[in-house]
Amino acid sequence: MSLEPVTIIARIAPKAGRTSQLREVLVAMVAPTNREAGCVVYNLHEHPGEDGPTYSFYEVWLSQAALDEHMKTAHVQGFIDRLEELVEGEIEIERIRLLNDN
Repeated sequence: MSLEPVTIIARIAPKAGRTSQLREVLVAMVAPTNREAGCVVYNLHEHPGEDGPTYSFYEVWLSQAALDEHMKTAHVQGFIDRLEELVEGEIEIERIRLLNDN
């Protein structure tokens, strides 16, 4: 099992009329996620747009195993249970890799 850090950007678009509910759910995930043992960074961003905001998480995990454990938590599972209600389309997940290590 790799102990290489895992960095992702997750992009999320709200369904029409569900922006405030989605924002509330996403904001509520930040504090418990930042307390998880394998979490290095978990930041929520709002992207203003002509048609309303979209959201993204910038996440850094100690390892793939830490990210896998995150996906099993109650706060993530609660969000997953509400995906169809709150999220337009698929959540876009992009894995990125740091090239410099200042």
